[in-house]
Amino acid sequence: MKRIKNSLFLVLFLLICPFSLIAQENKKQEPEVVDKTVIKVMSGHKFKVPEDLPIVKKHGSRSIEPMPVYEYIDLKYTKLEIRLKAIEEVLKKLEDQINLIKEDMQSLKKEDFLQK
Repeated sequence: MKRIKNSLFLVLFLLICPFSLIAQENKKQEPEVVDKTVIKVMSGHKFKVPEDLPIVKKHGSRSIEPMPVYEYIDLKYTKLEIRLKAIEEVLKKLEDQINLIKEDMQSLKKEDFLQK
């Protein structure tokens, strides 16, 4: 009976051990989330906010608060859209240059073929 228990324990250990190692490896591969919050001070008020979230005055100069989330997200998407357009322009220029190089290579191949 004791042998059966030992064998059962060994089998369970061998089945479970690889799964725990795989789980540990997966945890290592996950990127770390870094909380980039800062404390901003405006007119004596302290706010713990993300580092790029502006503090604004609302309703004249009566209220000081972090920018509302929907405005903040809109601002972030606008910045991303501007970056995306700039990247698209660079890619378009690079594609044009590649096409010119391909055309030059084809014309050189035709000239080589005609000379032979």
